[in-house]
Amino acid sequence: GIEEECDSALMECENFYQGANTLSWYGAKNGFAINRIVQYRKIKNEIVNARTETTSRIIRLNHDPGAGGTTLSRMIAYDLSKDMPVLLLTSYNDRIAPIQVSNFYRKVGMSILVVVESAIISEDELQKFNGELMAKAVPHVILFVSRIGKRTSSTDDDLRYLVDSEFVEMEEKLAPYLTDDKKTGVKQLLHKQSERYPFFMAMYAFEERFKGVKDYVEHYLVNINSSDYDTLVYISMVDWFANRALDISFFNQYEKD
Repeated sequence: GIEEECDSALMECENFYQGANTLSWYGAKNGFAINRIVQYRKIKNEIVNARTETTSRIIRLNHDPGAGGTTLSRMIAYDLSKDMPVLLLTSYNDRIAPIQVSNFYRKVGMSILVVVESAIISEDELQKFNGELMAKAVPHVILFVSRIGKRTSSTDDDLRYLVDSEFVEMEEKLAPYLTDDKKTGVKQLLHKQSERYPFFMAMYAFEERFKGVKDYVEHYLVNINSSDYDTLVYISMVDWFANRALDISFFNQYEKD
């Protein structure tokens, strides 16, 4: 009945904040996520304009890890789904994906918004995928969601740490799950720019019940360079087998070699 539906909705909301689920259509409709209005308006307007001005466009949503790039892309996709067909690409096969999108276009007969993340498709694959859709005469806009690496240049348009109003809104979203001690701890993150992100606020709120770390790390590893990957392997091996930290001097010598 109604009570069961309410319990289910509350559980879905909590699972989203815990990092167990990405933002669903239901969550987008019911305001689970905070409002990143600057980037939201810019990217949404770019997509709307591209749909009418061209038959093929790649629009990029670049974001810091933990800033909510996936969530923002889902919010934009949900709102635009009222006016245009939307596909969320959760896996990629270079032979199958273009055919599936082409078949979908035959059914809807309209320009399609395709949302895909860099964890799913590489830059080279993205360009190939775009070319395949052009060759099949499928009008489309691709929203490419990509994390900003430490060696990647960024702009003011990228999704980064929370501004004050966004931080306060996120704090209000997490309020039902915060004890007094945790409320104090979360407020302190406001003064740490490196931690003013939805990911860290939610992780602090739920502590051991937070489930978003695995996905965060997996996405990070997709975009990491070979040198940083080797460093992580060394740290992991020493931690696992020796249960100790690795002295920083090791890495200084390792980089020289």
